[in-house]
Amino acid sequence: MTAESGGSYFDLPEDVVQVLPSDPFEQLDVALRSSRGCRPSATSSELRAEIAEKDNLIAELQSHVESLDASLSETADKLVRAEQDKESLLKENASLSNTVRKLNRDVSKLEVFRKTLMQSLQEDDDKSGGSPDIVARIQSQSSLTSTSQFGGTFNMLVRPFV
Repeated sequence: MTAESGGSYFDLPEDVVQVLPSDPFEQLDVALRSSRGCRPSATSSELRAEIAEKDNLIAELQSHVESLDASLSETADKLVRAEQDKESLLKENASLSNTVRKLNRDVSKLEVFRKTLMQSLQEDDDKSGGSPDIVARIQSQSSLTSTSQFGGTFNMLVRPFV
């Protein structure tokens, strides 16, 4: 609408009226665009507030990531120490297993020696008719197996002769 068509433009200056399109829908579109142009200042302050919130969130998340990185590093160090301890314990276990095998072999040999000694003493006793006291003491001692304490068989064999 123009001024010649007799329409009222709400006391707008003539130069503004000349710029407005004649179609009412186009005029509405211009009005909407102009009102949106006023809102960007309000929208920009809202956006600045949102950006500040996002920056705070980013700072919190970065702090959390740093904390998790430190925790991960500490846990990785603990894992390395645990693996080293595991290797050390495995070596110690193997060494102790070898020692147990050797000690069991020694106990078995001492058992055989004890039995042989008892037979020899029994035969000597039967032939000479003497020292039944030694054989009786040896036989009264309980025999040791491979699960007994090391040294027990040796002490059992030596004690009667002391």
